[in-house]
Amino acid sequence: MMIDRLYRLSPAHVFLGTVVLGLALALLAVVVALRQPYLDLPQDAVPVQLADILLIETDLIQEPDQLGNYEVIRAFHLRQDRLAAALHADTVDVIYRIGDQEHSETLSPHHRYMADLPFSFWFQIGVGMVSLCIGGWVLGLRREDWGARMFALTALMVPVFAMPAAIYSTRQIAIDGDLFYLLSSLNGVGALSFGVALIGLFSQYPKPLFRPRWLLIPTVLYGAVAVMHIMQSGPDNAVGFGTLSQMVLALVLGVVQWILSRREPLNRAGLRWFILVSLLGCSLFIGLSAAPVVLGLSEDGLIPQGYAFAFFNIMHI
Repeated sequence: MMIDRLYRLSPAHVFLGTVVLGLALALLAVVVALRQPYLDLPQDAVPVQLADILLIETDLIQEPDQLGNYEVIRAFHLRQDRLAAALHADTVDVIYRIGDQEHSETLSPHHRYMADLPFSFWFQIGVGMVSLCIGGWVLGLRREDWGARMFALTALMVPVFAMPAAIYSTRQIAIDGDLFYLLSSLNGVGALSFGVALIGLFSQYPKPLFRPRWLLIPTVLYGAVAVMHIMQSGPDNAVGFGTLSQMVLALVLGVVQWILSRREPLNRAGLRWFILVSLLGCSLFIGLSAAPVVLGLSEDGLIPQGYAFAFFNIMHI
């Protein structure tokens, strides 16, 4: 059977498989990013008007989920469609601002070159690759351990939410609205799936608190949240509140594991460091990037989301 063959694979083959998967996902992200329209604007230029479309502040926002309201997000995607259509013309009139001065030019849009992709794009791709490779390495060594399986699943979900975000958060002005919607949906589903895996991780490590089949409950509950996110219905910012609640659940399970291991110094020693680095990494991301937006304390988080993704590498490294 296929499962038996997978179990017979050596740790090196499992690790190599995850490296190949990571490179394939990275290549796909690069290809999609290079196909997006680009204008040869001067350095530090901020677009003000494209053809007859006057840009508004939200047109250049990195993460549309930060808009909160689904109606506003749908309007954002429609504007992205209009702007992307203008960028597919042979030439387009552009008004941009450098400092306090405005300039006007007629430019020819073209596909991006590798040199046009900013550092933030490669940073997010690298974050996904690092987590995925470490998760594959751990899974290869302890494939029958449910704790290792959940750890590997958290690692797999990092590129699922980071690589789509790398494409849309580093666009120059706009990308096709349908593509933006697809990438944003993948980002939200990946984030919620990571949270479910984190709950599963602390429910099974260092010892199982319950049978793995009970993990179907959070899978179904947060699966419903993911469906609402994809359908853009239900409570606003469902993904943000969902990931916050997942963090709290993982923390509670970690405390329970800590209490139950009070007479097992080896398990407690390992758990102490694992709780510290895992919850620290996730808490830093949520506290500095996601929570300020969800709680209305900041419009775009205290640090850019793309760089905040690196906090997940703390957990996996």
